[in-house]
Amino acid sequence: MSNITIQCRLIAPEATRRQLWHMMVEKNTPLINELLRQLAEHPDLETWKRRGNIPPGTVKNLCLPLRTDRQFIGQPGRFYSSAISLVEYIYKSWLKLQQRWEFQLQGQERWLSMLKSDEELVLYCDRSLEEIKLKAPQGRDLTGQTWLNTLLTATTQVPQDEAQAKSWQDKLLTEPKSVPYPIAYESNEDLTWSKNEKDRLCVKFNGLGKHIFQIYCDKRQLTVFQRFYEDQEIKKTSKGNLQVPYSLCVLPEYFGKRERGKENLGMSIASSFTVRLKHCF
Repeated sequence: MSNITIQCRLIAPEATRRQLWHMMVEKNTPLINELLRQLAEHPDLETWKRRGNIPPGTVKNLCLPLRTDRQFIGQPGRFYSSAISLVEYIYKSWLKLQQRWEFQLQGQERWLSMLKSDEELVLYCDRSLEEIKLKAPQGRDLTGQTWLNTLLTATTQVPQDEAQAKSWQDKLLTEPKSVPYPIAYESNEDLTWSKNEKDRLCVKFNGLGKHIFQIYCDKRQLTVFQRFYEDQEIKKTSKGNLQVPYSLCVLPEYFGKRERGKENLGMSIASSFTVRLKHCF
C-alpha cells in the first residue's frame, strides 16, 4: 500500500468561512491550549517524562468535562476528536525528544563529573543543566494577548533572576502564531463529495451543517479528488461495501501579513482554507 499527499484550496461564501473560522479560533484552538496547559501542570508529568509516553486515554479523559464547558461547548464531534489526536501527537513527540535529551544530559553529567566539581561544571557549561531541559509544549496565542502581557510585565517589573529575564525575552522575541490549529478528518465517512451547477467539485464536512466548499486545484490533483467523488457514487450502489481509506487536514489560509498589536486576529476570518489530504491506495 502506498501513500500520496495532495493539496487544494477550499473556496466558500463569507458566511461559510466565518462559521468554520469561528469554530477554529474561538472554540477548537482554545480547547487545545487548555489541554496542553492541563498536561503541562499534571502531577504525573515527571513520570511521563521518564517513561517517554502518556497513558492511553489521558487526553480524552481531560477533554471529556471540557466538552460541557461554556467556552468549548457546541463543536462538532470531529473537532473534539481532532483536538485530542493533535494534543496526543504533540506530547508524544515532545516526550520522546525530552527523553532523548535526558539520556544525553545524564551521559554528559557522568562524564563531566569525573573531571570537575558541581560548581565548575556549571561554569564549564556556561549554564545550569536544568536550563538545557526542554519546556512543556504551549498553545497558540492567536490574539497576541500573552505577548502584550509579557511586554507589560517586562516594562513595569524587575526580573527576579537571569532565568526569568531570559524567559521574558524569549516570549517577546517569539512571533505569535497567527492561525489556529488545523482540524483533522481521519475518516472518509466525515466527507460528502458533490458537484455544483457549474460542474465544479465540492465537499461538505460532517458537523458543519449544509456549508459547502468548492475545490480549487490543478488538473493533476483534481484527478485524485474526482476519484473520491466517483468512489462515493459507486459506494452508494454497492451497499456500502467499498472502502476508500484517506485522512484530511483543514488549515486556514491568509493573504497579506498583519502587524502585531494592530488588530485582533480572532476578529478576522480566513480568505480561504487549504486542505492537505493523505490517500492510501
